[in-house]
Amino acid sequence: GGGGFERTISGGKVQRAGSSSAGTWRTPPSLAGTSKRRYGNRAQGSTTDRSRGSKRSSGALGGKRRIAGWKRTKPPPFTQADAERHAPVVKAVWARVLEGMVWDDIGHAIYTNLFEEDPPLEAMFVHDRRLMGSRWLDMFNALVNDCDTPPRMHEKLETLAPFHIRVGLKPEYMITMGNAVFKMIETAQKHKLTGEDLEAWEWLWDWLSQSMKQQLETAGSSHSLIQMAWDMTLDTMPEDELGGVIFDTLSELAPNIASVVTSPRQMVAIKFIEMINTIVALSSAKRGGELWKQIPAIAARHIRHGVQVHHANIVGQVLETVMVEALQDEWTEEIADAWGRHWDLVCSALFAEMALWQSHSEPACSLWKRAARKWSPPVLGYAVLAKLSKSLPDLVSSYAVAWAAGAVG
Repeated sequence: GGGGFERTISGGKVQRAGSSSAGTWRTPPSLAGTSKRRYGNRAQGSTTDRSRGSKRSSGALGGKRRIAGWKRTKPPPFTQADAERHAPVVKAVWARVLEGMVWDDIGHAIYTNLFEEDPPLEAMFVHDRRLMGSRWLDMFNALVNDCDTPPRMHEKLETLAPFHIRVGLKPEYMITMGNAVFKMIETAQKHKLTGEDLEAWEWLWDWLSQSMKQQLETAGSSHSLIQMAWDMTLDTMPEDELGGVIFDTLSELAPNIASVVTSPRQMVAIKFIEMINTIVALSSAKRGGELWKQIPAIAARHIRHGVQVHHANIVGQVLETVMVEALQDEWTEEIADAWGRHWDLVCSALFAEMALWQSHSEPACSLWKRAARKWSPPVLGYAVLAKLSKSLPDLVSSYAVAWAAGAVG
């Protein structure tokens, strides 16, 4: 196994201590407490994303960000006949609610009812009730408008999974929230729901609860947590700036490694982001699929650039440090474990291929030197070209076209 590590944030919160057999994902104590160094407003607990100006979400149904690459799920089963029968009733009741209460009062009542039903839930939602209620109401109103088309409701709920995972929402909380909603409806209407009204709203809430449960389970999978954490990290600043932060952190932690990098800082920053994007994509790619088949080529590039096995430990420390600084309290034990295990998995596959390349490199170099002593470079080149033209004619043709165009040397 792998992926466990210990991390102290500036606020003194220790996330988790664990062990990793590969030892590649471990943050040094020397970097603890540096969270405020580069992330300004984020370190102060601001809810504003600096680079894009968007607001972090609040409330039980707050937030509309969609995670890049998030795997869509199929909506729970439903019949169109049920949707057509219940949707008009649901919408009629909702129209009466909007007529009977001021918009802000509806949202405030939801959270008041929720915390009365289950007081410990109040600790999960720290913002003003009216602010949270307004955001919840925006989304719920959209869900009601789409209740005649359940797949659209499912898609809207899908955008909320990252927030719900972060605040620790569980499927069983939907029962409590349902009670809060039904109480608010009866308060707005000033009378109990009729039998037909109750049947329609129970149909709606039961279906939403199934959708929520399904998406929380999917969002909690390792690959989704990996994607979610990286997406939120990218959301803190532009990619080129983030890549630069990664390089600067590497320079602090391992100046001997950073000093051998000869490419411009901006180019190295872009390469770092491309590398991590690939690692994240591998988390959801099928083992043995096309993306994993690129590992040998990646290993060859690493060998050419002089990458050593022990460098993975350093880079893992650097990446974790940057992500913890970016995410602060949103960096959870579950995310840490998912990233640690995936990092070890990718490194193991990469190093196995590097070892294979290196095991063949000495005999190949020896054979090439022997051939070079026997033949002059032009003769050797023509001999190789003749063999390749017979066995791989398409490759030779493509190379010839690229060489004529000046694309290769």
